[in-house]
Amino acid sequence: MSPRKADPPALEFVLLGLIRLQPVHGYELFHSFQRDHGIGMIWQVKPAHMYAVLDKLEGMGWLESEIQTGEGSVQRKQYHITAAGEQSYQNWLTSPVTTPHRLRQEFLARLYFILHDPQKPATAIISRQTEICGNWQTRMQKQIQKLAADQLYEQEVLLFRIGQVSAMQEWLINLEKSLDGQTQKAKEMGDQNA
Repeated sequence: MSPRKADPPALEFVLLGLIRLQPVHGYELFHSFQRDHGIGMIWQVKPAHMYAVLDKLEGMGWLESEIQTGEGSVQRKQYHITAAGEQSYQNWLTSPVTTPHRLRQEFLARLYFILHDPQKPATAIISRQTEICGNWQTRMQKQIQKLAADQLYEQEVLLFRIGQVSAMQEWLINLEKSLDGQTQKAKEMGDQNA
């Protein structure tokens, strides 16, 4: 067994985020993952797995549901986030991802929800993630320096990873600039309309 503490699965927080946007039925949630835009661009889930996670979240007290009668007397659960679920979700949303391989899916999921919440300081979260990318690069560069000259494979693997993290960091820097530019434009438009 690994000595590392496992992070909660990100799917739990993606579901909380979608339900937080608006209370929904499981069927509607599933369709969010089937679209070729929004969260469906980065996240796929099978219905059975999604419903198992929803049951788990309800058992943890992060969600609650109410039975509603739909067309033809069909009963469906509508999910709502609880205060405990909101607190856990906010902790996840504002924390950076912990390893490079989680940036592609988990950070992009966080970004999706941050951009839907004007109260969240997106640039602060992006800036923190950019800093962490720099830390990853520094750590890997130190690992390369410790390698023996005949450890060519290990050197190339680390160089590959450094290149990936460098590209991630560059993307994050450009994202922050883009969002800053949009914020500035919105502010200028507001000043003109006042």
